[in-house]
Amino acid sequence: MKKSDLKKIIKEELVNELTYHQFKTDDSSPNYRKINTSINEMNSLMFKIERIAGQAARLKTEDGISNDRLWKSTRGKITRIAERLLKVAKKVRDIGS
Repeated sequence: MKKSDLKKIIKEELVNELTYHQFKTDDSSPNYRKINTSINEMNSLMFKIERIAGQAARLKTEDGISNDRLWKSTRGKITRIAERLLKVAKKVRDIGS
């Protein structure tokens, strides 16, 4: 799979961006259904993220690529992604409580 193909797939799967106000005032479905749909969508997206992360980790391990071979910007992005995942995990816990 080419890098451009992977980018296309990721772009196609991006969530339609709505503002909170648009999301809240949308009368097409009740609020509980919006929350349930959002959770289902998060679950689907997390599956895809887990798959991409797993494939990258497996390739890195199999090829024996060390962290110093990664671009400096990539190492920074890995840290920021980890921080963002912690924030998302907190928000998901807040939804569940």
